[in-house]
Amino acid sequence: MLKSAESVLAAELAELGFKRKGKRFFYLQIRDIIGLIAFEKPTGLLYLQFAMIPLFFPCPGSIHYTFGSRLNTVYPDLPVLEKNADAEEINEFCGKVSTYIRDDLMPLMERLSTAAALRDFSGNGHRDTKYIFCNPEQLRQLHLYSCLSLRDYDSALDAAREYSGALAAMNYAEGLKVKKRNACEALISALTEKQYSVIEAALRKNAAENLALFTGL
Repeated sequence: MLKSAESVLAAELAELGFKRKGKRFFYLQIRDIIGLIAFEKPTGLLYLQFAMIPLFFPCPGSIHYTFGSRLNTVYPDLPVLEKNADAEEINEFCGKVSTYIRDDLMPLMERLSTAAALRDFSGNGHRDTKYIFCNPEQLRQLHLYSCLSLRDYDSALDAAREYSGALAAMNYAEGLKVKKRNACEALISALTEKQYSVIEAALRKNAAENLALFTGL
C-alpha cells in the first residue's frame, strides 16, 4: 500500500521530538520558542510551512506563521507534491524534507530559541533571511518583546517608542492600527512608571496563551 507523504513525514517528525496538534500541525518547544511544521493542501497540492513562535510574543488567538516561510520557498529545489504522486516522487520529496528539517531547520531553531538570540536577530530593524518572512513592523515588535523578556527595560522603552512611531506608517485597517498603538502606549506607560510586575504578568499571559494553542483541547 502506498504510504502518503504526510504519514511518512509525521513519523519522521515524531522521531525528532515533535508533537502533533490535529491533522496539520507538528510543534516542538525549545526554550523560548515553539518550532512549527504545518502541512498545507490548499488545492490538493502538498506544501510544508515552517514557522517559529516566540512564547513571549502577543498571541493572535490562532496558530500563525508570522515568523516563517514555506519550505519550497526556502529550498527552491524542493518540489510541490501533487496529489497523484507515485511512490518514487513521494520518497524523493520526503527524503529532501527530512534532510532539510533535521540538518538545517533544527539547528536554526536551536540558534534562535532564546529571547537573547531573537533580540540580536531583530535588533537592526530589518533582517533579510531565507527562513523567516515578516514585515518591518513585526520585526520591530519582536525586538520590543525580546527586550521585555530579557528585562532590558531601557532598550525596551526605546524599542517601544520606535515601534509606536512606525505603526503610523503601516498599511493596516484603522481599527487594528489603533488597537496596536494602544497596546504599545500601555507598554510605554508601564515602562516609564517602572511597573515591571505588570509587564512580567503580561509576558506570562502571552506564553500561556501561545502554549494553549497547541496543548489545549
